[in-house]
Order: sequence, then C-alpha cells, then structure tokens
Amino acid sequence: MWAARLEEPGRIASIEAEPPTLAQPLSGDVLLRILAGGICGSDVPKFRGLRGGATSPREPTFPGPVGFPLHEVVGEVVVSGSTELQEGQRVVGWAGSSDGLAELVVTAATDLV
Repeated sequence: MWAARLEEPGRIASIEAEPPTLAQPLSGDVLLRILAGGICGSDVPKFRGLRGGATSPREPTFPGPVGFPLHEVVGEVVVSGSTELQEGQRVVGWAGSSDGLAELVVTAATDLV
C-alpha cells in the first residue's frame, strides 16, 4: 500500500508498506481507506522533531512509524468491526495511532463519525 512517514525533522518520505488487517472482526475497530487528511497544530512540533505536547511527552524517534504523524482524516470504511459503522460508509475523525499518512489504517469506530 502507499504510505508516508516522518523520516527526520522536517522531511516526510513516501514508502511502500504492508497493509494492516483488522485483528478481530468484532473488536469495535474499523479498517479505513484514507481519502483526505488535515494537518493539526499538534502535528507541527512532531514534524519539527520536538516534543508533541501533553499527548506526546517523549521526543519523536526517526524514522517514525508508517503513516506518522497525521491523525485528522476523512475515509471510507473498508472492513467494519463495529455495529455503528458500515462498510462503504464515508467518515471523518482521527486515526488513533497518528498513522493517517497511509492508504489504509485501523482505528477505533468511536473515533469516527
């Protein structure tokens, strides 16, 4: 799948990555195809290699994980482990692991509307 990640302060690079899978079908998580993302103010310190504030008390490590640091996303549910969201439904919310710079992510249905 296509993806990107923060390689070093100030530099995001495109990479190929293994697609995630939904570990447990009834987990309350969804497999989401990312359609669009937004840069949040909390992403800026991470992009610069600084501490990310109260939610990220550690210094970032480089390269970052696949999809890091984007979390504000719009997507389409590919596989649903939730009774609230159906496959094919378009949603907005956040990628709970800050891995939204990727074609596919697994995130909690409760983080999406």
